[in-house]
Amino acid sequence: MQGKRLALASLLIFALSATAKDSEKVTSPPPTALPVLKLKSQIQVQLDGVLNRFNYREFVYLATLDPAGKPINLLLLEGNTLFVSETSDALRKQSFDPKYANHQVIIAGSVAPDPAPLRGTPVVIVLQNPEHPTPADEEILKAEREHESQVEPCTPSMDKDDLVRHGFHYESRNRVEAFRCFEIALSKRPDSIAALDGASRTCGQEREVDCRRSYLVQIAALRPDFYEARERLALAHHTPEEQDLVVADLRKLLAEDPAPPVQCAILNQLIFVAQRAGDIQNEVIYRTQASEIMRKYFALYPSKFGLYSRIEIVFNDDSLALLLEGTHQWADAEVIYRRNIAMSDVDPLFEKEEKFDNQLGLARTLVAQGKDKDAAHMCSKWKIPARFVANGGEVSVGLENAPVEIAKWDVSCGNEQEGLARLQKEAAAHPSDRAAYIALRDYYYAHGDVKNALKAEEHNDLASGDTRP
Repeated sequence: MQGKRLALASLLIFALSATAKDSEKVTSPPPTALPVLKLKSQIQVQLDGVLNRFNYREFVYLATLDPAGKPINLLLLEGNTLFVSETSDALRKQSFDPKYANHQVIIAGSVAPDPAPLRGTPVVIVLQNPEHPTPADEEILKAEREHESQVEPCTPSMDKDDLVRHGFHYESRNRVEAFRCFEIALSKRPDSIAALDGASRTCGQEREVDCRRSYLVQIAALRPDFYEARERLALAHHTPEEQDLVVADLRKLLAEDPAPPVQCAILNQLIFVAQRAGDIQNEVIYRTQASEIMRKYFALYPSKFGLYSRIEIVFNDDSLALLLEGTHQWADAEVIYRRNIAMSDVDPLFEKEEKFDNQLGLARTLVAQGKDKDAAHMCSKWKIPARFVANGGEVSVGLENAPVEIAKWDVSCGNEQEGLARLQKEAAAHPSDRAAYIALRDYYYAHGDVKNALKAEEHNDLASGDTRP
């Protein structure tokens, strides 16, 4: 490989860096994007007080409107699965513009906070403007805030819903008292999802997984559609030696074909386990699946940030391309590098660093396939600009520096051994600087050297403060 890269140098044609016109590009949605219909009112669901724990209550559904403009075939794209049945039922009662009848649409809305002390059957509170509640709604919410501000120790004489609310209040202040509140609530109503959910997070010490698991098992039996809790149950195993159990449980969840955000969350956990184990074959499978899901729904519901955004897709596919490169699947890696470049070209949120890395990766895959002339053209664009790429940006937070960028260009397009030696020197000289370790990690993955890639990743984790086992 080094000989081919050295031969490339004689073919280089210098090119200018990105122009000012490139930086002025405006992100445009794909032509396949569906119309987004936003609810004017929030949906109120009871759910046993559990809503008090969730700050993120927004939801997004993919739906088809029937001839009367009512949603059918609802599929959750964003939001918590605990709310799916309630929000779906409420949405089916809504009517939308009949011009969208018999067409697919995106429906976006939110679940309202739990106004205490609502008990009994679920109700729907219609707000004229969710951001500016009516005076009556304000009074209800004010009463709730005052009620919760007067927190006292939990006692058996307290109402079950009050016990749950007290538990949530204490959770970030006094875990022992929070757990006691949830336990008393469960003595009154053993099937309380809110109390079981709270107890699973506050019982015992953080590492006492048997305690957490006992409550999560009950939640899974009561609400099998609450996939976030079931994912936590799958992860609640004792030791690293039980990782096979984690993988098996996560795969079982994935086999149930849950909603897209749940699939991606599970795949991210599987990716993490495979990555730490050096299991390249399965990491490629999981990253490929995640990419397909994100790209499928990005085409229908593109977002600037979040799961269905160019940022999330490219950041997943960056690693996927390196893994394919390292396993000599150069044609597949080329497809991904080209797709990443196309996405970063039309989205101003990506800085030059992203395009730089992907075009160098593309150059390497072209060389590996004997397309030296095309690779030389790609390398020529960055021989000089490589010295000035480290300019910060919205997506990457200033991890780059000039010596590392020059070394990255060398290992891809110039003198590979000199570039590698420079990266190793930079890493040794600046152990708290992540840039060199990230570059080394990517270099080793691209060459199929998983052992050294994991070592570089370990140093990168230490530099970033990530000490997860």
